[in-house]
Amino acid sequence: QDLGLTSRGSGADNIRNVTGTPTAGIDPHELLDTRPFARAWHFHVLNDRSLTGLPRKFNVAFDGAGSIAALEETNDIGFQAVEVVEGAPVAAGVYFRLVLGGITGHKDFARDTGVILAPRDATRVADAIVRVFIDSGDRTNRNKARLKYVLDDWGFDKFLFAVEAKLGHPLIRIDGQHVKPRRAPDRLAHIGVHPQKQAGLNWIGLVLPVGKLTAEQMRGVASLARDLGDGDLRLTVWQNLLVSGVADADVTEALTRIAAMGLSAEAAAVRAGLVACTGSTGCKFAAANTKGTAELIAAHVERHLTLDLPVNIHLTGCHHSCAQHYIGDIGLIGAKVPVNDDGDTVEGFHILVGGGSGADAKIARELWRDVKSEDCPAAVARLLSAYLAHRADRSETFFTFANRHDTDTLKRLAEEQQG
Repeated sequence: QDLGLTSRGSGADNIRNVTGTPTAGIDPHELLDTRPFARAWHFHVLNDRSLTGLPRKFNVAFDGAGSIAALEETNDIGFQAVEVVEGAPVAAGVYFRLVLGGITGHKDFARDTGVILAPRDATRVADAIVRVFIDSGDRTNRNKARLKYVLDDWGFDKFLFAVEAKLGHPLIRIDGQHVKPRRAPDRLAHIGVHPQKQAGLNWIGLVLPVGKLTAEQMRGVASLARDLGDGDLRLTVWQNLLVSGVADADVTEALTRIAAMGLSAEAAAVRAGLVACTGSTGCKFAAANTKGTAELIAAHVERHLTLDLPVNIHLTGCHHSCAQHYIGDIGLIGAKVPVNDDGDTVEGFHILVGGGSGADAKIARELWRDVKSEDCPAAVARLLSAYLAHRADRSETFFTFANRHDTDTLKRLAEEQQG
């Protein structure tokens, strides 16, 4: 606690996973610095014992519309910074738009409620939402102990009416025409050197092999942040970290020190968006070794292909979908693959395609079932080869390519390729 860390609220079914924009306060494109609002909600939960009886994956995210997404549409409660224009029922300016009910492991994204609120009111509104869930959510079924299922049962109007009753006043609703379109995030802003809004300073995104660091590397990164940065380390949803506040004159030295640690600030198109959950090496639920398979996929693809646009590959070990396989360009979910009629199995995956987030929010479709782990690298490589061979032009993303073909066509195109 002297370090600003606490184990309070970290066990059993306590609310956790408060997420903010990774580049909050330093991003030249952001509408709002989300740090004070995420921090206020974090401590509000920690200091109120009546809020601890929530599912362990009840997630709340604050997105400031910066370069790196917070993926708030995958959360139970999402606060999206938006700019309201003149002529709206409220004064023009920056507000939070409220989205509710995201749980992509159950194939659903958070939906826009039409509600906007002043950022200072976010904690009060989140508190009321959570208390309605505590009063009405089904905790007898762990598979349905999430906000989505209350919303499915009640509908948004009834739920928001209950929230307003908790608050003691109506929420503000405005039409989408009064809100400026949000800037699309940069899919590579979490890797490499990027200028901050503060003149002469940069953040550097480090590549971590599927989110793994040694203790020695952790100490090295901490020293780097102290010596050449502003002392902060920032995490992203892409399983990497950012060192912020690095002066222009110190960038070269920082990159040299990063390389000396065995890390990198550069990533190929696959590794930049490669995400894997703990997997069977550290989680009792997982059916397969996600991190090991992810590393094999990346190495195999890099040996055989040259991708010029980023592709997100998400590997998750079980139906809990901690790595959110349904929103990857390519998603893999662990499975026990039958190998004979006696019921013997080996580790493997089902492979899905065409998932996306943000403006491209879409649930991936299953392409292949029961692929042995050892066969996954070649299968993914064939799929990516088909993309390179048959995309409409060099600007077409894998997401667009995958979603303009049905799964039978994708299978055929992939099977025509060498793995």
